[in-house]
Amino acid sequence: MSNDKKNNKTERREADRLLAQGIQQKSLNLAIVVANTTYTGQQVVDMLTKRISLGDATDNAHGAWIGAAQAETGYVKQTQPVINAVKRQLRTQYGTDATTLAAYGLTPQATTTPSTAVKAEAVKKRAATKAAGGKKAEQKAATAQAEVAVPAVPAANSQQAPTGGKQQ
Repeated sequence: MSNDKKNNKTERREADRLLAQGIQQKSLNLAIVVANTTYTGQQVVDMLTKRISLGDATDNAHGAWIGAAQAETGYVKQTQPVINAVKRQLRTQYGTDATTLAAYGLTPQATTTPSTAVKAEAVKKRAATKAAGGKKAEQKAATAQAEVAVPAVPAANSQQAPTGGKQQ
């Protein structure tokens, strides 16, 4: 027994083409009854032809849709920095004026308040940094190490002769 179920549209359409071709060549005087309705060979060929046409149209429309979607995506990516800058400018200009921003389809910039857990973690980190001497202690230690690494150049012991004509 053969498997009449086709796995995809392309295979189904090819099978429909072959079936229609076979009926036209060998069994055009076919008469079949399905659900109390009699179909002639030509009616079956017409059904198959329409199925094939609709499938071809779907493929063409899908290809056009893919092309249009790719064009849209590319243009959106290209223009997004400009659009983002415009939105930032409007939010900067109008601040929290929700009515004016709504006219542009925008909402005021939401301010985020850190949660209690985040605040508690920050307090712990600050305490640990302070106990370790803090950032300034680290910077002073690094500067001291850098000064020790550079050898000191002895200053030339030169005395300037007094100017002005008097000698001592």
